[in-house]
Amino acid sequence: MTRQILKVSNELELGLSGVNAREVLGRVGRRLDVTGEVNPRDCLELRVSMASNLIELNERLRKDTSQLSDEVHGMGGKLYGGGLILADTSSIDPIWHRTTALSEKCGRGFLNVMSQQITIGINNEYLGLELYNFYRRINPIILAMSASSPYEYKNPSQINDTGHQSSRIAGYMNFLSCFPKDMIEAPYLMSKTGYWSVIEALSTEIKDMVARRELDSNLIELTRIRSENGRTYSHWPFENLDPHQIFWFVRPRPDFENEANRFVIELRIPDAPIRIDNAQMINQFVVGLAYYIARNGSQSMNIPFEGSYPELLEVNMHGMNAEINGFKVYNMIEYLSDCAISGIREEGQGEEARIFARRVSDLLNGGNDSNRIRSFMNSGHKENAAPEKLITYLAEELRS
Repeated sequence: MTRQILKVSNELELGLSGVNAREVLGRVGRRLDVTGEVNPRDCLELRVSMASNLIELNERLRKDTSQLSDEVHGMGGKLYGGGLILADTSSIDPIWHRTTALSEKCGRGFLNVMSQQITIGINNEYLGLELYNFYRRINPIILAMSASSPYEYKNPSQINDTGHQSSRIAGYMNFLSCFPKDMIEAPYLMSKTGYWSVIEALSTEIKDMVARRELDSNLIELTRIRSENGRTYSHWPFENLDPHQIFWFVRPRPDFENEANRFVIELRIPDAPIRIDNAQMINQFVVGLAYYIARNGSQSMNIPFEGSYPELLEVNMHGMNAEINGFKVYNMIEYLSDCAISGIREEGQGEEARIFARRVSDLLNGGNDSNRIRSFMNSGHKENAAPEKLITYLAEELRS
């Protein structure tokens, strides 16, 4: 069977200041593919779905992000990127999905984080499994390229330098710590059957933890009878967690499969970018590698990482200067970017490959978004900087 990359999609979680997410949804919900997030006040998710190739994906991403930013700006608000919400979320109740109701600590943690997600449809199950196992190992590299959350909200007049490049990833270690390890770290998979075995075992373990009161579950929200589109349901009891309810940074999405897309992968590791260019660069890196592997395989590619949380935390502290198992992340970005450029060119998208090569050169020479934000803060904005100053900067970067 041929090995092909089919539809590609993108989701950007973006922050709001000066306007409520529900107001924005009411205004643009029919013109853009925008939906609410766990944080119902300060965050929106913008989706670009089912693009035929990388060129279409990035063109639609720029158009829709720019339009959403213009709409928010016209409402007197600001739309901004970066991995963290820069606002006090202590008074907000999260949207009570099954996962957030299973653990209130988890639900409250997701009030503050923003990410970029890339979904790839593949016509071949074996290629899908190869790509899944490949991406889970290069999660530290994608995180180093995209890290954009060095500062967190402290109070209305001050933000706090966390010392991290991606405070979002550091936060995951805290607010997901109540769950079993298999809820967080993506395992090596050899088959779809193996995937479902992991999901069934994990679901059973979590249900047992709820029954033993070992999770800080919101039992009222977990068991509440809900109504939607004429049907009633509750988050509890349940047989198995759904594919989107697993917190792996790369995960199969069998719920997205169809006759053409025989395997679908969703990557969730990147921090939300502060510039549209950077979101497009991450798409080029991820999809370009998929193109390359579809033609050439991954067997000859030397990836000395496992993608584990300790590796991610090393990147979280040191960014592209991190060293893992004796290999520098900086050098791995160069190596894999060359493969991605080849993959994009082999798909006949020469201009997209040229743009990506320039963006990677800028990244390697000038640093990631976290470095860019720190540079701004260190140029006379650091002392007692109010969150709104940084939000204004981030909003202007997104509109650039």
